[in-house]
Amino acid sequence: MTFSDPVAAVLFVDPGSTKHAFAEVIGFADGSFKVVRVWYDTTNRIRLTNALHVMAREYQAKRIPAQFVIETIVGVIYPGRDPEPVFATLRNEGRMMEIADAHGLGFKEKPAPEWRKEFFNIVGPDDLEVAAAVEAFFRDPSTKQLDLPPILHVEQAHIYDAIIGGIVAICNLLKRPILLPTSVAQAIARARFEVQSRKQKQKADGGKEKRKPTRAKREATSAKSAETKAKNHLRRAGVTEEALAAATITTTAIAKGVRR
Repeated sequence: MTFSDPVAAVLFVDPGSTKHAFAEVIGFADGSFKVVRVWYDTTNRIRLTNALHVMAREYQAKRIPAQFVIETIVGVIYPGRDPEPVFATLRNEGRMMEIADAHGLGFKEKPAPEWRKEFFNIVGPDDLEVAAAVEAFFRDPSTKQLDLPPILHVEQAHIYDAIIGGIVAICNLLKRPILLPTSVAQAIARARFEVQSRKQKQKADGGKEKRKPTRAKREATSAKSAETKAKNHLRRAGVTEEALAAATITTTAIAKGVRR
């Protein structure tokens, strides 16, 4: 895939309560985009600081406008919902703003409903629609391969959000309208039709569409899966059930294979 001269760059972050999706996206004069790097991690001050320093140095030297854009939460917490994941996400947003102020590019806030509405014309696109848009945007027509950095499946929904947010942020930075290629618009339309058909089928079957789990719920499920795998590994190594029951293992320690 070939590109014209780069005209803008954005590091977009989709913050969560414990982990955050980052995507560095470059916009080109011909209206195309390239995803330079992505990562999904906790609030790693050193990594984020380094990324901002590199962007500031590289793009400012080339006189290419660059921004750090943070997706922000807007709305209300409904009665009966656990507010802690929202508060944790807000704290993480604040930490990133502090880091950006102290090192590199500064920052710009972008509410989640805003970039979704600008790109999809609805404030709550399904994950299937977001995935269809990203993969249509970055599929090389000659090789049929995705021109994206490696992305783990469990991270995909979050990173894909950050990629689309980055595209919107670049168009905003350049004061350009968001013009979707025909292939992308068609892919979104097909995905939306599939989502609507699924909802109609569930309604006809008398069922209620299952709500998408929140990010906090997905992360908790992932941690539980990691704990189960770790315990099964210890069982195969000969550790007794009594020893397993007596052990205190944190989620972080499980992920690293370390007992505390």
